Amino acid sequence: MRVRSTGRCRTGRAAVQSAVGQGAGGGERGGGCDDVVQTWGTATTQVTLPAGRQILTLDQDSGGWNINHLGFTAGSGSPQATLTASPGSLTFADQAVNTTSAARTVTVASSGTATASLAGVTAGGDFAQTNTCGTTLAVGANCTVSVTFGPTAAGTRTGALTLTGNQSNSPTTVGLSGTGTDSAGTNLAAGKPTSESSHTDVYPSSNVTDGNQNSYWESANNRFSQWVQVDLGSARSTSRVVLQLPAGWGARTQTLTLGGSTDGTTFTTLKSSATYTFDPSARNTVTLTFPASAQRYYRVTIAANTGWPAGQVSEFQIWSA
Repeated sequence: MRVRSTGRCRTGRAAVQSAVGQGAGGGERGGGCDDVVQTWGTATTQVTLPAGRQILTLDQDSGGWNINHLGFTAGSGSPQATLTASPGSLTFADQAVNTTSAARTVTVASSGTATASLAGVTAGGDFAQTNTCGTTLAVGANCTVSVTFGPTAAGTRTGALTLTGNQSNSPTTVGLSGTGTDSAGTNLAAGKPTSESSHTDVYPSSNVTDGNQNSYWESANNRFSQWVQVDLGSARSTSRVVLQLPAGWGARTQTLTLGGSTDGTTFTTLKSSATYTFDPSARNTVTLTFPASAQRYYRVTIAANTGWPAGQVSEFQIWSA
């Protein structure tokens, strides 16, 4: 900062000495300012220099012509950016699994004493975001973040909107929550891709999700155990599997185990091995119930069959929790 002193009266060392000798708020006549009375006032402000925040003190006469003191003293700390997000949390309405909600808005305001530099804006869990914040946010400015909810499974889903940067309260977070819903009347496996340990002749695994009870999968004969599985495409919360054989077939029992997996490699046992009877009087239908579990891949493993030396399933239905 360069300070220039001009005046209608005495300036320089003599003027400063004369003013100081008179004292702040005092007046002086003569001494190079003939018939002029000078009144001195003090003003302070805060400025930022390379060394940090400083307090600038300026003594100037009331006429604005002379300065008799200019000084810097250490301030009360470096300028800091602060971000405030409003609202501080978002709760979304119930949303069907694998669909996306309308966007909800979060306003981010820069309320500190320095420009905020943003390193990242992210939404976690089953939530996504777009924003207008850019990489910097000046003091007093604001931006908006649009958040959507797309549940991948039924039940309560949580996440967080996170803003990172140079702000003193980094990371700045907004809690996010919502509930994913599945219709209990929907067979989630209908039309979904399938795979198998083996099949014989013209009886592939794709028959188990085609909605036709008369078509079926049959594994290679005399090679127990065998399996067939359905890929739902994403993890879905379920608690019931229904297996069928063609309604006109004779009664038989099969020894079954039900497993589930989120990656198709590591499977968790949802229903331990047990013997189930397929009875034409019950339309050759067997129901397996288990505690609700969110899995992408559902696999039935067959270890024995009293009606034929192979694994057999005509319909593999998976029902939401």
